[in-house]
Amino acid sequence: PSWDVVVNPKGRDAHDEALIINPTPEKPVSAALSWLAADGADEEQTDGMIATEAIALMEKHAGRPFFLSVGFFRPHTPFVAPKKYFEMHPLESIRLPDAPADDRADIPVAAFAHNNPVPDYGLDELACRRALQAYRASVSFVDAQVGRVLDALERLGLAENTIVVLWSDHGYHLGEHLGVWQKRTLFEEGARAPL
Repeated sequence: PSWDVVVNPKGRDAHDEALIINPTPEKPVSAALSWLAADGADEEQTDGMIATEAIALMEKHAGRPFFLSVGFFRPHTPFVAPKKYFEMHPLESIRLPDAPADDRADIPVAAFAHNNPVPDYGLDELACRRALQAYRASVSFVDAQVGRVLDALERLGLAENTIVVLWSDHGYHLGEHLGVWQKRTLFEEGARAPL
């Protein structure tokens, strides 16, 4: 088989789904701009558990060559992260993106074929700022988990002889272009992905 070990834990973020704030209840939390400033430690969240398992596997196989694929879920919706990551991004510091009134006037309808019309989430300014805060909190949280894995590579003396490739499947809109959220456009925000 291609894999010796598969790790797919469910952390408290999976069990706390009923606590998730969803200002668009007609959409499931995975498709909505939904979030939760979670209780508990990083290691209790699914991505924290994944980082912990990845580190344990590196420790186990440190004496010989190995391949390790580590997949994190965040910052996918729902944006769930421990409260401390929300506190890193104070709500009063969050600004909504500006766009001219005719920002989409020169864009052909086909560009929005999958998102036509562009969904109106009906969120007021405060809800949009909270969604941005939650997105940033999720990014900070997963960044900390990637950092834990990279720190373990250093600690185990593996960093100099290890290739790390980090990528994402797509970019993400955060209200740019007159309220475009999530993905599914060819604007830079939706198409740009880290590699």
